[in-house]
Amino acid sequence: MTNWLKKAFSELTPEATQRRYDKTYEKLMHAPPPPKKPYAPTYFLYYHVIHKHEGSATIHLHGIRTTPFSGQQKHIEYISLKFLPGETDAELIRCAVWMSPNKWRVPFGKNISQFAGKFYAPLDERLRSTLTDPSQISSAGNAL
Repeated sequence: MTNWLKKAFSELTPEATQRRYDKTYEKLMHAPPPPKKPYAPTYFLYYHVIHKHEGSATIHLHGIRTTPFSGQQKHIEYISLKFLPGETDAELIRCAVWMSPNKWRVPFGKNISQFAGKFYAPLDERLRSTLTDPSQISSAGNAL
């Protein structure tokens, strides 16, 4: 390697090579979701967090989308939902995605391994009725 090439590589610091993201946060209210618009942004789910409480759970969806002019955008949505006994984490994530006004995608391997191939399948009637039941909604907009 020549000296100028070594110098060029040594000047690259981790701060200079880090990718920059625009970040957005959105808190979803526990209400029946509006129909998804065809031009709604599509995010790729790369991380999720579930905090389970007494009869409810708070789900955080972390996603990335590529925008044409500003590069990549990180997006975090979170919602509190009431859940039924025996409900799996995969079902909770699918419920949060169903309540989201945005579109969400997962890689094929993640769909098979974590969601048993059901990420894009419609929610069953039991889950849908739990999410849209008006008696489950408090005045603040969160699940009871």
